[in-house]
Amino acid sequence: MEQGPPLSEINLRIGGSDIRGLASDTDSHDWDGRERRFTPVLPGKQIDLVVQMEYEGPSRFELELTLECTEEGGHARSWTIRRMITASETSQSDSGLLPSWARRPR
Repeated sequence: MEQGPPLSEINLRIGGSDIRGLASDTDSHDWDGRERRFTPVLPGKQIDLVVQMEYEGPSRFELELTLECTEEGGHARSWTIRRMITASETSQSDSGLLPSWARRPR
């Protein structure tokens, strides 16, 4: 797969009525809003997001993810994805029970 050029900036924004916020990092329980900015971003960089839902336990929730990328030359693009997701209650350390879209590649 061909990789694109380095990006000067990526903005990730989450939304949805059932979403409370993003963790400040993947090992944190501190929630710091619904938007995260990364600069600079090299091709192949993996970004993990931990989202806190408004309600605990198994449920269906709406997730809206907006990705805004700015290339080194200043050209910007934006995508928004909206999905209904079924979440299951799992412990933080038990990644074997996470749905396939939430698992890290091995």
